[in-house]
Amino acid sequence: MRTLSSRIADYLETGEYEKQLSPDTIKAYRIDLRQFADFTKGAWADKDMLNRYIKYLNQNFAPRSVKRKLASVRAFYHEMEISEELEENPFDKLHIRIHSPQQLPRVIPEQIVRALLQSAYDAYTQGCREVLRDILVLELLFSTGLRVSELCALSQDTFLLSDSGLWLLVKGKGRKERIIQITTPELLQLAKTY
Repeated sequence: MRTLSSRIADYLETGEYEKQLSPDTIKAYRIDLRQFADFTKGAWADKDMLNRYIKYLNQNFAPRSVKRKLASVRAFYHEMEISEELEENPFDKLHIRIHSPQQLPRVIPEQIVRALLQSAYDAYTQGCREVLRDILVLELLFSTGLRVSELCALSQDTFLLSDSGLWLLVKGKGRKERIIQITTPELLQLAKTY
């Protein structure tokens, strides 16, 4: 049987080039699987070792992180079972339940949002393109609820401005796309000025 490290490297390469997983997914898998290989000291894990790893994760990480890390390792082991690198998947014998508390999204208090926007507008002088960009970024974040990563991924190809509105082609998690239409006159004028 090939070493765990070499199979992880092949798995990540397959995910990146054949399955065309997103760079963020590959990065998360790489971190999680390297951490797993370090924990097992390069050995293929059995049920007992997986139980120790789960205990280690629960003691050192938040429930959401534990779920993600285990999902990465489980997906890897599943792929190894399909490719017949493993005769038996040790995850098949485990019943894992990790309860994470239901969290409501954190909301920035309105006075802080107003103060932040006011400060940005106060810093703007005619022709100062960088400050105008910052104002547009803040306005888009607060008015659309975009994730910062989604906003950073916008380009001239995904940003359509016309007299009747502004359309954003947003590429979200899992390569899902959505279109956001903005018709707020103030925001349209700001985008046109920029």
